[in-house]
Amino acid sequence: TVQLPNSVFGLPLRKDILFRLYWYHRRKLAGYDKSMQLYHWEWPGSNKKVRSQKNSGKARMGRRKSIGKWAGVHAHPIRPKDWGEIQLPRRYIWKGVKAMLSTKYAQGSLKIVDNFNVESHKTKYMVHHLRKILGRRCRSALLVHEGNVDINDNAR
Repeated sequence: TVQLPNSVFGLPLRKDILFRLYWYHRRKLAGYDKSMQLYHWEWPGSNKKVRSQKNSGKARMGRRKSIGKWAGVHAHPIRPKDWGEIQLPRRYIWKGVKAMLSTKYAQGSLKIVDNFNVESHKTKYMVHHLRKILGRRCRSALLVHEGNVDINDNAR
């Protein structure tokens, strides 16, 4: 049997922390958006009134660069934005990771193995060993080992 620390695998579920970490991760994945539109004062040209308001017999018209007149002039344009600029404290992130690991462990979704010796460094032996532990339907696995005692040197 493997003794697991309660400071990592025994914490309660914190939905508030997991919610903030989820959206922090999604913003980091979004990255940097460089698309840009112009404000009406940045649009090239003068801000002159189109025509005199009186004695023309036509409708009133305002400024040449008004918002709805041309495609590309916006009242609230899209500007370049770094979606990943919002930071969370590292202790907060680690608390969320511990809460996720605790929840997965409580659900029985984590497989913990105390040694992982494979007969050869070949991939087929590693896959065969993992299939015995995880089952045939598992498509991904995260392997974490401590030190270099129990793992084959070529299977890092």
